[in-house]
Amino acid sequence: MISNAFPVQLLKVQKGQIQYVAGRNYKLIVVAVTPEEGNVVQLYETVVHESIFNEKKLGFF
Repeated sequence: MISNAFPVQLLKVQKGQIQYVAGRNYKLIVVAVTPEEGNVVQLYETVVHESIFNEKKLGFF
């Protein structure tokens, strides 16, 4: 879910993180930085099965 704390045009995606959870599952986290304050804001987090990496459905990672 995208945070409504800042207007979308003020956010610049900084990086995507992939963290191992358990079994064959991974947590994907997308964070952004507000340009003026430099605050890091988490935009999205979800847990996926490792098979998604083989299907090449993650264009932004």
